[in-house]
Amino acid sequence: MELFFENKYLVSEEGGGSYHTSMREGALCSPDRQPIKGSGVMRIVGLAVAILIIVISVSLRENIILFIGLALAAVYIYRMIYFMRKNRRASNISDASYQAGRMNLKWERMIRFGEEIIVDDPRYPSVHFYKNLVRISEDPIYYTLWFSDHFTLKIFKNGFTIGTCDAFEAYIEQIINRNLLTRAQTDKLK
Repeated sequence: MELFFENKYLVSEEGGGSYHTSMREGALCSPDRQPIKGSGVMRIVGLAVAILIIVISVSLRENIILFIGLALAAVYIYRMIYFMRKNRRASNISDASYQAGRMNLKWERMIRFGEEIIVDDPRYPSVHFYKNLVRISEDPIYYTLWFSDHFTLKIFKNGFTIGTCDAFEAYIEQIINRNLLTRAQTDKLK
């Protein structure tokens, strides 16, 4: 197998051990996506608005507005309970010791670009195919290869041991353009 590019870098659990994301393009992919700051406040504000609607509807004796207020209150209470249960840890280890232990976990990830993309990673080994590559994005430190809207592979820009950063970008863009052309031709035939 001919090797076109090789990328090697040190990974920590905090710095992106997993490739799955439910974030938009350009956002950091990490195994433990943090909730949006202020989302708990928004739930409380929503519940307060629902209670205010209920109080106003009772004073005006409007049943339809009362029903809307009760429905909103039920939705916000459900969301608060659901997210509190979802974010609760199953273990009895304190958050501080859990996070401190995770930050010390580091390992080397090697990504080889040959006939296919092979990720040599002791925790997340995988093989990917160029035909599934949809797009590429970048930030100052990483390229992000997008295989779908929810599956990415981060490539450290300064980690190339075979090939260069600029040659890699041109190579991947050529593959993405070829994939787009193939998909367009396939769609025409349908």
